[in-house]
Amino acid sequence: MREYLVASGVPKHDIVVSATGDAVSVRSLSCHAAEKLLSTDIHHFGHPRLGAQHLLRAARGYSLPQSVAAHVRVVAPLLRLPSLKERPHQLTSAMSGSPKITPIPHADDSHGHGSGAGVRGKSSKGRKSGSSKKGSSKKGQDEYDYDDDDEEGSSSSDWPADCGATCAGDDTQRYVTPGVLAKLYGLPDLSDGTTLSGSMAVASFQGEFWDQEGLDYYTESCGLPEIVINQIGNEKPNKCTGVMSELTGECTEGMMDIELMKAMGGGVPLTVVYNGQYSIEDWALQLNNMTDGELPLVHSLSYGDDEVQQDLDATDGQSGGDYMDAIDAEFMKLGLRGVSILVASGDEGVWGRTGTGDGTKFHADYPAASPWVTAVGGTDLKLINELGEEQAWTDGGGGFSSRATIPDWQSDAVAGYVGLLDKSLGSPPDGSYDPANRAYPDVAALGGILNPYCIVVDADVGWLGIGGTSASSPVVAGIFARVNAARLDAGKPALGFLNQFLYQNPDMFNDVTTYGENKGEGYVGFGPAPGWDAATGLGTPNYEKILSAALA
Repeated sequence: MREYLVASGVPKHDIVVSATGDAVSVRSLSCHAAEKLLSTDIHHFGHPRLGAQHLLRAARGYSLPQSVAAHVRVVAPLLRLPSLKERPHQLTSAMSGSPKITPIPHADDSHGHGSGAGVRGKSSKGRKSGSSKKGSSKKGQDEYDYDDDDEEGSSSSDWPADCGATCAGDDTQRYVTPGVLAKLYGLPDLSDGTTLSGSMAVASFQGEFWDQEGLDYYTESCGLPEIVINQIGNEKPNKCTGVMSELTGECTEGMMDIELMKAMGGGVPLTVVYNGQYSIEDWALQLNNMTDGELPLVHSLSYGDDEVQQDLDATDGQSGGDYMDAIDAEFMKLGLRGVSILVASGDEGVWGRTGTGDGTKFHADYPAASPWVTAVGGTDLKLINELGEEQAWTDGGGGFSSRATIPDWQSDAVAGYVGLLDKSLGSPPDGSYDPANRAYPDVAALGGILNPYCIVVDADVGWLGIGGTSASSPVVAGIFARVNAARLDAGKPALGFLNQFLYQNPDMFNDVTTYGENKGEGYVGFGPAPGWDAATGLGTPNYEKILSAALA
């Protein structure tokens, strides 16, 4: 391929071969040269919502000489146009589900933290993340009457106020802060700013930027060390501008990922790997092209579509199955290099973004259902405002792949669950899933909306309550980045591909057994059970147990 490019007039210094030798990119190529090289026509494409921005794409198919084409899987990005963000609350059409957003009512801040200015807006799909009324004791569909003394062992009076009274909320709605996560999952002091070994990263696409002033506001309010971001990507965004008035925020996903992963990972250095266009394949190739010194060791990815939708993301002439196979190959290579990839399992339950359709077939999420990533599902607290047991979240993604066969490392755990489905849990309809295929999620963390996460998106706007597995993934990824740091300090290698380690040590997780189907807006889903299940995986993390097993 390199010889063909040089013979076609492409300067050698503009040709870059990937670290693994299976991808070739050209740094700079004129439209005229590209048209001649690929026997096509290049046009400008725009959209009213993109303003002055435009994309260069081929207006028709392309071709290569047979001697070259025989060695080329795909030329990209050339034909497909990326999906646009959906309004108002689906922040990006590529995101794994729609983060549920609710304003946080203003609270009198006796701790001297942020004011928590409310934002007007509705939750995604018309859902409310609990009541936004203060002091209400009238029970209704979206209101809660909770008395701290109603039940022995009640912990709502101990709800952390590490981010101030706004995030502490009131008896109708309390919000998840780093202090809440530390209590639930057994994390050490989160205010310690000591730099730790290792590295971690979040993936960001399609204008999902961050606002440093907002990050500073978050860390100051929550008593956390300053967040410093190392960026790798094809643009240098560093400011959210003019997006929050409609809650469509190009910053919401990015800020949530950064705040939660950094809060959990502590002093582990954080990188944002940014790409202006959405392509999981390009992102994975970008990671594999990094040197060992550049490549972060733990990644959180909060993006995905259904497996059946991958034809839309694949390039022209490539099937969705071929596209997923190509990405899986990149994931495998990353795992061999000692990299851990954690992926949100999706926020539409077993039916996925495709929906119920004729009601006979569940739709697995990708890349969460890839065998070469660690899928992170979502939970809710069993009792609203009570720091204790967790339950399956009705919208948490989970189930079985329609294409990838079950790996050996999870076959026993999944077989036990499938047996319970047949005997006692009540099995979903025949043909709705294939129990011989890869099952997910692998683990879980808070993601539901009974008690939403307390997040700062913009310092001027204040706090938002947000839920979704897009929050669960960076939480778990940050915890494993912290564990990685301890291994590195002990002279051990990074954990790398996590799943074999997880399934060999199921006792590292808080098993979620409280019933709650992940049926989304459908009529049936999977419920939790002792051990692994298709709603919450192995359960939620217990940091000390994970650390002990990892060091052993």
